[in-house]
Amino acid sequence: MKHATEDCCCDTLARKIAKLEAQVMIITLEKRFDLYHQNPWVAGSHMLSILSRAADCGVRLCNRGSDVGTVLHLYNFLRQFGYLETEDVLLERLCAVIGPAIFSGARPEQGFSSRYTLFLGGRLVFEGPRKHQRDHDNDACERADRTWRIAASD
Repeated sequence: MKHATEDCCCDTLARKIAKLEAQVMIITLEKRFDLYHQNPWVAGSHMLSILSRAADCGVRLCNRGSDVGTVLHLYNFLRQFGYLETEDVLLERLCAVIGPAIFSGARPEQGFSSRYTLFLGGRLVFEGPRKHQRDHDNDACERADRTWRIAASD
């Protein structure tokens, strides 16, 4: 079930992409042969502006559905179990750069499902007694009876 905020974000992103497309069309259709627009510094500034807007839209589009993180989790799972014979250079670099944020720390070697659930917005849920009677004689075992699990987000 989609939340209203997801529709709003998708609508905003669609408007940004449409606006970028319209701006690029205006730039390409206009004939600019004066000295100002032929200046390499000005032309480079315009190209950089277009590139940065396009990159912003591309990053937002990739992050919208957790696609990049899902691919990295799957790639890590397949690499850890030896299902891939060779390393993919691009995916390895992505794991090196954004892996700590995607994997919530180091790349997991076990507990793949738990880490993936955390990535998708899951949370830790503690089970067992909520309030402990403090035993001053045995503080080291204060929380030994509590267990935890990872629950999917609602």
